Amino acid sequence: MKRRSLAVAVAALSAGVFAAPAAAQVLPPSLTTDTRFAFAGVSEFDFQVGVVDDTAVRAAVDPARERAYAVGSTGNAIAVVARRADGALDPSFAGDGSLELALGRDAEGVDIGVRADGRLLVLARTDVASSGPADYDTALIGLLPDGSTDPSFGTRTFAAGPGDDVPAALDVNPRGWAYVGATGDQTYIGWAFDDMVFDQVVDVFPAVPDGPVDIAWQDGAPVVLASTGTSTAVRRNGVNTEVAVPLATSVTGGGLLVHDGSVYVTGAATVAGDSDAYLARLGATLETRRFDFRGSVFSGDQPVTGVGQDITLVPGDPDTVVVSGSSETDRGREWGFAAFNGLEGALSALQATDLVIPVAGQGGASGVAGAAGYVVAAGTQRDFSLETQSGTNDLSIGMGRVLIDNEKRCDLALAVVSPVELVLRGRAPGEVTLRVTNNGKRPCAGTIGVPAPWVAAGSVDAGRLLPGQTVTRTLSLGYDAPFPNDATLELSLSAAGDSALGDNAVRLRAIFSFCDLALTVLEAPPVIGTEGSRRFAFTVRNVGTAPCRAAQVITRAPGLRSGAVKPYSVAPGKSVEDEISVGVLRGLKTGTKAPLSFRVVDADDVAAANDLASSEPVVVKPGDTNARTPVRGISFSGRATKGTARFVSARTLRVARVQIAVRRLGGECRWLSSARGDLRTVDESDAGKCDEPVWITVKGTERWSLRLAKRLPKGLYELRTRAVLRNGLAEGRFTRTDKNLIRFRVR
Repeated sequence: MKRRSLAVAVAALSAGVFAAPAAAQVLPPSLTTDTRFAFAGVSEFDFQVGVVDDTAVRAAVDPARERAYAVGSTGNAIAVVARRADGALDPSFAGDGSLELALGRDAEGVDIGVRADGRLLVLARTDVASSGPADYDTALIGLLPDGSTDPSFGTRTFAAGPGDDVPAALDVNPRGWAYVGATGDQTYIGWAFDDMVFDQVVDVFPAVPDGPVDIAWQDGAPVVLASTGTSTAVRRNGVNTEVAVPLATSVTGGGLLVHDGSVYVTGAATVAGDSDAYLARLGATLETRRFDFRGSVFSGDQPVTGVGQDITLVPGDPDTVVVSGSSETDRGREWGFAAFNGLEGALSALQATDLVIPVAGQGGASGVAGAAGYVVAAGTQRDFSLETQSGTNDLSIGMGRVLIDNEKRCDLALAVVSPVELVLRGRAPGEVTLRVTNNGKRPCAGTIGVPAPWVAAGSVDAGRLLPGQTVTRTLSLGYDAPFPNDATLELSLSAAGDSALGDNAVRLRAIFSFCDLALTVLEAPPVIGTEGSRRFAFTVRNVGTAPCRAAQVITRAPGLRSGAVKPYSVAPGKSVEDEISVGVLRGLKTGTKAPLSFRVVDADDVAAANDLASSEPVVVKPGDTNARTPVRGISFSGRATKGTARFVSARTLRVARVQIAVRRLGGECRWLSSARGDLRTVDESDAGKCDEPVWITVKGTERWSLRLAKRLPKGLYELRTRAVLRNGLAEGRFTRTDKNLIRFRVR
């Protein structure tokens, strides 16, 4: 009688291949009597044993409090019974788990609903006349979870017409409530939705008297089930749809459920004099299906009379529709249940299971309410045996609890499809293909766990798998930490309710193939000039496991690298020495330290932390030379002055030596090679230029000179001069204006 609509979210696989073997399917639901709740299957309760008849018509559940309710009557009062999950009466409700509510001269409990916060609404019939003939109206009673009156709701009485009104059913929605009843031969509806109250009188079968059976919510409006006793119809959105069961001469209504946009109905259908329970579904079309409650109690050839009395939903994966009712033979009536899943398929193809619970007395499960994993049923038991024709005929309130798919387990297994070993090449992620299989009997969803520092690109949700179903996923995995030479990758699979964890983890050896350069300064000058460049030497080591094929050392401002750059290869575990010439930007003050930073780079280098090195040479203005025009290609002379820098020793700024370089212009790259006057051909630089002078030290410093042993051959020449200080710093900028660059001709 309690309706819940549950949308099961299934995560779509973002990658991988979905494989569904023939065995992969939603298995039929299982129904198991909860003997913890009631050892014999159904518990029994009397307010006054043998004195007053007690009846129960509907049930409700409060999963948050693990509490079940039955509502009905005891004598002329409303009866509510509350039991815990273990079947014991719940003393936190009304002191002992039972509540007797007197309302007027004569009252009957008809239905009960549980609100989201645990408060209750009880639908009842009450006699509002103080004397004389009865005048029945509808009452709604608000109760707190402890059984006391809800002061925010109280008791509200509704009169639908001038005559007797007979309430039939109640439904509670998170945004309101709705009830249905009969007034005369018509149906009345009352509902409150978002604090707005509505009421309406309808005639589902205008030609004949009819009465309401049940009510449910759909899209904020009530849906009504009504019956004439031989015909049944659903009223939805003002449209009446008769529940026509093929070959049936009589169709009665028992319960109504709205789920996932469809309306489900149960009741009894008489075909060829035999009464069967039925399940109908009204969506775009009407589908019907007849069945019996037999379970393991009644054989297939034994005559059985079945009646569906109520219907509910057990949310889960998959959702299950459960019908309660009675199964009657010559031995009497027993409690019956039927469960259906695979609701997305045709009604005739739904997987189904039924259960019969033999009870000590005669009765049936007239009301049923579902929660995740179970249903609770309420009904009336009569203390009388048809077999022995004995008993007191006393009526008692019966409650039973049936577990849904209790023995089914989720059992996901994880396996590696490929590779045998995972190889990560540089920063590129590696791919691992995994297979996830559901070896259990329950659909379940799993998540693949990737431990840090491993990182998965994209989703690691394996999705929902039916029993016997397999999904193949390919994960792209990176490594967010310094690379080791090798490691063990352990992937795990987690799923709620997984019953066997031994096959939920896999291990895979991972091999890292990577270039990782480490830079250290091997030799650095203590001073650097405001002009020219100085040589810096480095050790470049490959601490990775794969070759670095294009390494080079670079610098950034205020440093300036000069000369051609030629990348080189460094084998794993090996070191090379690299030398570069570095100058500084103009504008640095002499006597200060130049903050030089160096970095070794390679496109395949995976770690930047060990790529850096630094040096802080003092900035010095180099010495300066002035040269005279050479005389007859044999005599060279000039002057030199010392360098300057604040806070630097004058001794280190003195000129240690003067050098000249003479190049013959035109044709080959030829330089003066010695004081004898010989010319030597020199290879051009990697940049294809004749820019690597041959320096010859001359005599003197402040005044310097050089006389060649023989005269230079005829031709055009270029003279460069430089002063080298005691600290090794050489003059490095050559211009005619500075008189350290002179062109001359030997005739």
